[in-house]
Amino acid sequence: MAKKAKKRPAPKKKSSASTAKRVLASKVVRINYRCQTTCKASPKFAHMAPGDVVAMKAVNTNVSLSFVTSPFLSGATSIAIPSGSTHYEEVKPIPTFPPKHFPYTLSCSDCVSVLGPPEMIVP
Repeated sequence: MAKKAKKRPAPKKKSSASTAKRVLASKVVRINYRCQTTCKASPKFAHMAPGDVVAMKAVNTNVSLSFVTSPFLSGATSIAIPSGSTHYEEVKPIPTFPPKHFPYTLSCSDCVSVLGPPEMIVP
C-alpha cells in the first residue's frame, strides 16, 4: 500500500511591520499668505518634516519671504511669490530632535507686515 503524503501547513507570513523598518512618507504642507488687515501666514507656525514639500500660496497679494537660515533643500533664503501663484520647496534633511525653528520675515505688497514673525518648524 502506498502511503499518503502528509500536507505541511504553509508557513505563516510575517507582517510587514515586523519585517521592514517603518518608512515615513513625505507630505505636502500648505501655507497661505494673504492680507487680513496685516500680512498673515496661515498657519503661522507650520510644522513639517525632512522630505516634506512646502506649498506656499500667495492669495490676492504679492508675497516676499526672507529667512536667516533656509529650511529648504535648495538653500533659498529669499522667496518672492506673485499674487495667485504657489511656490514649492522641499524641506532639507536635518536632525529631527530637538525641533529646529526657522523664523522668517514676511511682507505683502497690499498691506503692512506682521509684527511677530511666522516660523517653519522641523519636525
